[in-house]
Amino acid sequence: MNNIFVYCEIEDGKVADVSLELLTKGRVLADTLGCDLEALAIGYKLDGIEKELAKYGADTVHVADAECLSPYRTLPHTAIICGIFKEEKPQIALFGASSVGRAKLRTPILILTSSSLRGTAFSYFTNIKLV
Repeated sequence: MNNIFVYCEIEDGKVADVSLELLTKGRVLADTLGCDLEALAIGYKLDGIEKELAKYGADTVHVADAECLSPYRTLPHTAIICGIFKEEKPQIALFGASSVGRAKLRTPILILTSSSLRGTAFSYFTNIKLV
């Protein structure tokens, strides 16, 4: 609870570069705040993705692996993310500054989650510099 979460975009069965960058910077932020870094991977045929995301700093990896989750569709991804967020109550959620992270997920997640999560920091980065 109250950890940092990174939503990992999956492109053709591979983790998008923007997500790997967010994990790396999220690791630094989690260490600074004294909390864990958790990753969300949603898609199909994600065998071994936990090991890959751990290399970039994830302490915990939540995986939703089903054929119906690929290609990306907003409704199923949003439902899974909202369910995890409601249960885990992250203090910060990081999404890539992409069409998926910025436009397709942010608004539905903010609308569908409880008021306690609406205060969560949703951050979008392409080039991150932590001071």
